[in-house]
Amino acid sequence: MIFIYTGVLFPPCCCYPERSGQDHTGRHLKIFHRQPAHPELKTGRIMKMLKTAVTLCALALGCAASSFATTYPLTIENCGQKMTFTHAPERAVALGQNTAEIMLLLGLKDKLAATAFWPTKVMPELEKQNAQVKLLTVEIPTLESILAVNPDFVAAQLPLLLGPDSKVAKREDFSSLGINSYLSPGMCATRKNTGDIYGSRDALWNMDLLYKEIADMAAIFNVQDRGEKLIADYKTGRRPCAKSLQDVPAIPPSYSGSPARRRLLTPTWGVKTAPPALSPAYSAAITPLPPPQNGRR
Repeated sequence: MIFIYTGVLFPPCCCYPERSGQDHTGRHLKIFHRQPAHPELKTGRIMKMLKTAVTLCALALGCAASSFATTYPLTIENCGQKMTFTHAPERAVALGQNTAEIMLLLGLKDKLAATAFWPTKVMPELEKQNAQVKLLTVEIPTLESILAVNPDFVAAQLPLLLGPDSKVAKREDFSSLGINSYLSPGMCATRKNTGDIYGSRDALWNMDLLYKEIADMAAIFNVQDRGEKLIADYKTGRRPCAKSLQDVPAIPPSYSGSPARRRLLTPTWGVKTAPPALSPAYSAAITPLPPPQNGRR
């Protein structure tokens, strides 16, 4: 006896004998044909399977997203001060090109109420975004102009813009108004004893300080996935340059020069002069300079 099944296997179904007979050799044949189950039963089971699949996908995506999500309230320690955020800032003010560019690179254009203090042109890839953000001034802003945009967060690149000796405001001025503030981590160890506004430092500046600032901003604004990607891009992009500069002699701590020229200094050199808060554009693609002659350039 030979059984022959016609149709596609897809549950639920019922198989019914269609006909039987003999082939040319005399063997008995019994042919079964697939008959679908009741349409409502079939549809119901399919929908159940689809719902299960969708639920599993949602759970998987949720777990992936939760690994990057900020849990509020979030407490961050910055330059010896603790700040607590109950939610992501909606109207931030960035004081300094470095700080503003980091926020723009993190895709926070819509979270920026205003920026100020731009010593150089914005990174070309950020021109369109930056043009849509209010500019208070390319120079040092006033406290009144900052408060006029009703900020809920103020981040600064230099103590000149935010700190005990700032011409703009002290951090206490903002905290008294319930506004969190942030100072570039590279400036936390800066001492103002060089006779200029940029100060000096005891420890060498290194790229980890920039990475920390990016990570802090990403956590504050709940965009950690963007922060991790940006840090990874910088680490990948600067390896060839760092390798080419590994044999360059260290620059003595007394080295001086314009802030724009200092931005070209790589962390692999022994730089102890500020400003340590480098623009991301220069930190990521540092331009090699010729070796110093007699300790000078």
